[in-house]
Amino acid sequence: MSNLYIWFPSVTERRNFVLKLLDVPELTERNGTKKRQEQLEDLTLHLDLLDAGKTKSPYYNLHKRYYFSRIPDWELANYKQPWDLPVVFMKGFRQLYTQNSYAFRPGKWLVLQFRGTKEAMKLYQWVVDQIPAERMGRNVPLPETYWPLQQVGWVKKALVANHPVKVATLQKAYAILRRVKKVSPELFRGKNVYLWEHLAFGFDHCGWFQQAETCLRIQAELQPRKSDAFLNLGVFLTNRGRYQEAMAAYRAGLERTPQCEYLNYNMAELATLLGRGDLAQAAINRAIEANPARGLNLYVKGELCLEKEQCEVAIEYFRHALDLSQEEKWKSLRVDCLRSTGFAYLRLNQLEQAKEALVEALSGDPNCIRTHQLLAQCYKQMGDEWLSHVHLGKIKEVINGR
Repeated sequence: MSNLYIWFPSVTERRNFVLKLLDVPELTERNGTKKRQEQLEDLTLHLDLLDAGKTKSPYYNLHKRYYFSRIPDWELANYKQPWDLPVVFMKGFRQLYTQNSYAFRPGKWLVLQFRGTKEAMKLYQWVVDQIPAERMGRNVPLPETYWPLQQVGWVKKALVANHPVKVATLQKAYAILRRVKKVSPELFRGKNVYLWEHLAFGFDHCGWFQQAETCLRIQAELQPRKSDAFLNLGVFLTNRGRYQEAMAAYRAGLERTPQCEYLNYNMAELATLLGRGDLAQAAINRAIEANPARGLNLYVKGELCLEKEQCEVAIEYFRHALDLSQEEKWKSLRVDCLRSTGFAYLRLNQLEQAKEALVEALSGDPNCIRTHQLLAQCYKQMGDEWLSHVHLGKIKEVINGR
């Protein structure tokens, strides 16, 4: 006989039904006897294990334990309580266990499987008479979130499986997520909210910026305490030369997370591009405060100091950035720090220090035109015209080789 799935709204109600099902008498401590206490503890242990789930249930796969319905004599002699395994098996159960969901229907489910005996048939009929049909198996209605969850699942597969994603697929995914947001916005409380971000990147890649912006603004609406969406929106706008709108996006994000390192860093970079030095300084200071161990922040701070002719201060920031950027992934940052250090020393007319920094930068990137230019200038100021011409010639070679 196939499994019988019974839905209960709570563990307590399910447990009370199991006590009736197993015909367990009420056990209290009326007598205060040790034996009664031991029985109560044993029953509680069996019920706790049953509630723990399928494979934890002491009644899971009883039919395999008692193969060919053979129960050892010593078990029959020693286990006689209504909740004991041999007694439950003889009542007509192949197995009993619990689970928290069945066919996408959450609940406190009790799963019963009956043997092919007369006792089992009577017990089965008793259960059917006790439990309303609407609480049996697939008669239990699906939760309201079932279909929205299925649709969200389709969107996840569509966005992961196809790269680059076709515009038609993006549009379908967008329409689905809009419907889900309308009927079950709670589904976007976790990681699902980043499906809007994935959509935005997909639309942006296809050149549909307006749709990308809409997706990010919906994400921002669903994450009122986070600024992730504004960070990406600012980048998208900056890439399109819409600098004032990008600045507005970063400001909107900073209203939510004023100490966000990445927002402040991007704000500093954009403010520098727009010639807003004071704004750039304030933003990069906040980025450094948020993460003083990130070399990139310190490098940008050094560059801003260079613009203000604070060469000694800039050199200190570049040195600190170098110390924090020893991993291979920061190789290009190290080259930038060394080149800028060399430039700062040139401004200070400390030519030996400038040469040392620039030569080291060139070892990290031998084809860097800017480094060759600075070295040519450095050697010229040192009076070495030949080496100056060598680096000017290298610049031509790099250009012609491209």
